[in-house]
Amino acid sequence: MRAVGATEADVQMIVLGEAAVIGIVGGLIGIGLALGIGATWNAYAAAKVPRFPFKPESWFDFKMWIWLSGLGFSTVFCILGGYLPARRAAKMEPAQALSQN
Repeated sequence: MRAVGATEADVQMIVLGEAAVIGIVGGLIGIGLALGIGATWNAYAAAKVPRFPFKPESWFDFKMWIWLSGLGFSTVFCILGGYLPARRAAKMEPAQALSQN
């Protein structure tokens, strides 16, 4: 990318953008799994767990802030994990990058 005119900041932002997308997709997959597992457990508990006083309608109470925090944490930590590779890619000289196998 640097060989065709991208600056170091451009390369770094591209790599960090890719890390953010991975974090968002991973967070959405995690949220989907949590919803699916929670719904499965609720269905199982409704069918198999006998009635008792104060038995809850749902065993899980997912609030919106929980979903947003999970999505935010997955995105932030993916960006933090991609920072050093992004910096290394941005600092690499174009001739060095093109000469590697």
